Amino acid sequence: TPDPAESTTHAFGKMKLLLTLLTVASAAAFAPKALPRASFNRAVTPRAVPVALVDVAAGAAAAAVLSSQPMDTSMLSNMANVPMMVSATKYETKEGIYGEYQVEVKEQAVDDARSTFKSAKATKKGKNKYVAVLGVLLVGSFLIPMLQYFWYVRED
Repeated sequence: TPDPAESTTHAFGKMKLLLTLLTVASAAAFAPKALPRASFNRAVTPRAVPVALVDVAAGAAAAAVLSSQPMDTSMLSNMANVPMMVSATKYETKEGIYGEYQVEVKEQAVDDARSTFKSAKATKKGKNKYVAVLGVLLVGSFLIPMLQYFWYVRED
């Protein structure tokens, strides 16, 4: 009678082999394509083929090594003891509908209550400049296509 532990080990071996083969096959898909340097129309040189094969083999080997090694998570538990930089942040306690909560107090840098608008007189003074620019663009958008049309249909 076959031993269940042996058949399970055999099944895991097959799965590991299948995973390795799939990893090698997928590594070839991401390998860079060797292109001729002088011209794209020229045929691939015999020297470029071995270089491409070495690139594919190196990628497959790296993928196989990464997929077969167990992940070492022991260093992750040490990260909890690493001191972190703490800034001197001021908090303010507020009371809301659902109870008290703390809010970080920051210096207000975005909103500015000063009035920086131009006066009505300065706005009216600069208005004429923009009306002239708009008028030139509007007249030009009609006249230039008409002149082009008449130039194309003229009889020589």
